[in-house]
Amino acid sequence: MRGIFKFSLVFALLVHSPAFAVDASAVAARLRQQVPLELTVYFDTILYVSKAAEGPWAQQMFVFRRQEDGQFALDESFAVSTGRERREQYFTTTPTGIFEIDPNRIYRMVHSARWGGAAMPYSMFIDYSYRTVKSGIALHAAAGRQNLANLGSRASGGCIRLPPEKAEQFFNQVQNGSRGMVPILAFDESAGTTNRSGIMVRDAAGKPRLKSGITVLLVVDDYPGTEPVRTVGVGPPDDPLNHDLQLRPSSASTLP
Repeated sequence: MRGIFKFSLVFALLVHSPAFAVDASAVAARLRQQVPLELTVYFDTILYVSKAAEGPWAQQMFVFRRQEDGQFALDESFAVSTGRERREQYFTTTPTGIFEIDPNRIYRMVHSARWGGAAMPYSMFIDYSYRTVKSGIALHAAAGRQNLANLGSRASGGCIRLPPEKAEQFFNQVQNGSRGMVPILAFDESAGTTNRSGIMVRDAAGKPRLKSGITVLLVVDDYPGTEPVRTVGVGPPDDPLNHDLQLRPSSASTLP
């Protein structure tokens, strides 16, 4: 099994558009706050989504991939669409929290029964339950001219819409690889749902119970992000984010 590691910060500038950029180290720092370190050892890809309506990170997906040295690197980011967050025929929300991908619910094409047969290409449903009902929330391609135009804004019925080429890429990744033993996430009896904090089911010895699954972890956060930066570099030596971390300056669009 992989050894437990820390997010070591690789400082880099990741450009979303000519208009602004995001300090990748800030995204990694936010992930460190959200995801238990022990959980990360079972995954090769972490997808961080800001479902905020406005802000530097709003409606963006940040893709972290494990590197040969065991650390995660920020590989890319791009615009997505999450739920509209309003009462319609249903409340169109995208839940926040930490989610695994359901290995038994991956479809090249599926149509939404809830939304009039809307096309959901390259669907990858989250492994999340309410009582005994599986969630209908999925990562899938934005289909249709209007949905493509709406990427970067809250526009879905709750699913996370991706650019078609990115959805296809992730679909192929989970179909042809990204398989392994992953933890079983505990059920939160008080909420009546799978817990969204990354709490794992453990055996009598305290070890996480594992199952065959997808080594892709999804983190959804209602967080607008920090202000864009224009320069690349390692922070000062007394920066609290540097404490007990190995820093590696980089000019590439990568990070832990």
